[in-house]
Amino acid sequence: MWLLALGGAAALTGCPTRGMMTPDEDAQVPSGDEGTTDDVATPTDAEGPEDTGATADVPVNDLGPATDTPVTNPDTGGGPDDAGPAPTDAGPVDSGPTRPACPPVTAPTRTDPCPGNPGCGLPSRGVLTVTGATAAYTELQVRVVLPAAVRAAIGPSCDRMVVRTAAGAWAPHFVTDCAMGVVWVRVPSLVSGASATLSVHYGGSAAVAAANSYDDTFDRVPMRAANTLGAYSFDEGSGSRTCPSVGAVPFDAYILQTPYDAPPVDVATRPSLWSDAAPPSLLNPAARFTRSQHSLNFPSVPVLPASGLSSPNRVINWQSASSAPFNTARAQLSVGVWVNPETPSNHFNDNFQTVVCFGMPNLTARAAHWRLPESDPRIINNAIFNPWAIFFRGDGDDDTLYQGNSCVEPCTDVMQYAHITTTQPLAGAAFARRWHFLAFTIDTTATPRTVRRSYYDGETYSYPQQLDLFPPGGRYCPANPAVPGSQPLVAPCYPDDLPDGGAGTPTCWQSCPYLCPGTVDGMHAADTCVAPPEAVIEYPPAPVVIGADLNDGEAQLGIHGVVDDLFIIGRAISPAEMTAYRERRQYCPDTLTATVTP
Repeated sequence: MWLLALGGAAALTGCPTRGMMTPDEDAQVPSGDEGTTDDVATPTDAEGPEDTGATADVPVNDLGPATDTPVTNPDTGGGPDDAGPAPTDAGPVDSGPTRPACPPVTAPTRTDPCPGNPGCGLPSRGVLTVTGATAAYTELQVRVVLPAAVRAAIGPSCDRMVVRTAAGAWAPHFVTDCAMGVVWVRVPSLVSGASATLSVHYGGSAAVAAANSYDDTFDRVPMRAANTLGAYSFDEGSGSRTCPSVGAVPFDAYILQTPYDAPPVDVATRPSLWSDAAPPSLLNPAARFTRSQHSLNFPSVPVLPASGLSSPNRVINWQSASSAPFNTARAQLSVGVWVNPETPSNHFNDNFQTVVCFGMPNLTARAAHWRLPESDPRIINNAIFNPWAIFFRGDGDDDTLYQGNSCVEPCTDVMQYAHITTTQPLAGAAFARRWHFLAFTIDTTATPRTVRRSYYDGETYSYPQQLDLFPPGGRYCPANPAVPGSQPLVAPCYPDDLPDGGAGTPTCWQSCPYLCPGTVDGMHAADTCVAPPEAVIEYPPAPVVIGADLNDGEAQLGIHGVVDDLFIIGRAISPAEMTAYRERRQYCPDTLTATVTP
């Protein structure tokens, strides 16, 4: 990663409003429950290589709130100014004709709870009316609060109800709060400016438990989000290829850099790739997806002595069959994923555990991409500058932080490689063996500066209001133009940080500012600080990698635990939209009103 040089009765549906960000939205936003514990493989302690860090940027004096600006066609291209345009990137070659092709994406099959019997034998009938749509929606989850008479009639378990369209088709629902009568209904269709009307059959003494279905009501990943480059639910449960729920590019399993199905080189026995663990619902922690539910398993496994790796280690990773279309998200990008870590980030004494990243290729590929010699220090030193990544960092035994990074063009200077980090570590039972939602958004089109926003469990953080650049309190020492081959550093700086107060050998050729937000131990350090530069993300030819960091073309610093439900969207989404995807529902910018008339 870093190489450190020194969320009848009428109710609002909760459908949030789309629009420009306000300063208030840059504050922390709590968004519901955090998750529950699920066991995964239990590791054995071992010591691995140590990795330390560095960070990114150019002076920015105005650190006021930024404004989100939509972009529908992100730009492309670019390399160092003195290197000329980079060659066209076609991305890695697909895994080959021996790999099974992904089948066409099809809608999930739903089983009617009472086929041929629309009312399911329930004696009462009411009407659900949904109004307020200003656009057309398909399969939209709508929040409904039942009136008291209906709530009382559906029984203590809220299992005597079924919802139907005017044509008699089943509209799945799920009760998230039985006591309060809160129900989410999957409405098949909403038309702009018109109301939608559905029948609610309820009452009696016979339960229709199958109509109350979490699997049929909610979505594992965003299925209808604009500009989705790929969304993956990982529900195959077998084999070594996972196919998208949205998009076209599959991922293939590897043991380090060896295809999983090839004769193993670094391990005696191939580790298991699959788990059936599932994140809990944020709307009802007792609920989770169960039908054909699987997730990706990343165990800690012994490696062969000849491999040169510490034992045990994390060797499993999944690599996309192509860089495209992921490498088109240059101006705006949003990524979200669920992870259940088995151990604190520094459990293996190498600081980092990587959940997902866009990789950095080997030296030869980097030199070709940037059209610079392999001996150029900029090419040698950017081996770890991932275009983007989501990962955990820990410096002590149990002090895990969430970091999301990005590297903007030309991505050859440490100041272009920004590690945006949370400041309050999670430890012990608050972190390990517990599901977490991690996401970030970057919007380089925003003014006056790039929006960099992180999501960790139920919190939303923005840089520089609540997020730091790593390392906190670091300083930037630019390259010395008078010294050929001089490289920029994030390090202690002359003379302020020298132990003797200024005497002795300088660590930088000039005085240099702190990294923004410019705080040290909670105190404001300076009126000026350096922040990530204003530029688009730079993509060399490399895959997206799940479960490991790809540094210099080699998979390392992997996650130990379980990963599920990844999405990559080529635009900057708002906190309200991210909350919807975290709650497993389609995002709707309208304020809808849902009324049930008994």
